[in-house]
Amino acid sequence: MASRLYALGRFSYRHRRLVALAWLAVLVGLGVSAATLKGAYSTQFSVPGTESQRAIDTLQTRFPEAGLDLATANVVIAAPKGQRVDLPARKAAISAIVADLKDSEHVKAVSDPLDPEGGLSPDGRIAVARVSYDVS
Repeated sequence: MASRLYALGRFSYRHRRLVALAWLAVLVGLGVSAATLKGAYSTQFSVPGTESQRAIDTLQTRFPEAGLDLATANVVIAAPKGQRVDLPARKAAISAIVADLKDSEHVKAVSDPLDPEGGLSPDGRIAVARVSYDVS
């Protein structure tokens, strides 16, 4: 093995220009093939036969309006420690925030952050507005 590596090294040194051109040709060939043989990009992902995939398929069938493949965000609004976000003075500011969110580009829906059913923390200090977008 050592004698073969020695012979390769000796050949590469004696014919260094030829070896450099061969490596350059290989790199150019790889670049050209990468540019011409690339496939189309896909944002779809599925693993057929798994429980997770069956659950996703069921949700998309029964609740297509949920938009499982659409982007979502949570906007968290917090009052100073020991205070509440649902005071009348803060409700106006929070309503303005929600209105601004609804007027934003690609926004599909905004939940009410002062909703005690899900958007408001038990102590009233933190409210969460869930924003759904019409894009992935």
